[in-house]
Amino acid sequence: MKPAASTIMKDYARKECVVSLMTVEHAGGKDVAAMVVDAHLQAIAVYLIGSIGRQKAYNVFARYADEVIKPTLPAGGPE
Repeated sequence: MKPAASTIMKDYARKECVVSLMTVEHAGGKDVAAMVVDAHLQAIAVYLIGSIGRQKAYNVFARYADEVIKPTLPAGGPE
């Protein structure tokens, strides 16, 4: 796949995901949206482990973990 096509596909996938979650949140609330995110992450993890292996799957998730986890931790780390 050409780099430009890859960028377009990633951008579309991100937007599709956000719109879907906004729809779920509007219909069912933040707790339902969080449950859907949890289910999606579990499914993605299982797929990636089977497709590219455990280490590469870990690398994919680790790439984004800091963006999600670190900003929410209290100073000094988790309690």
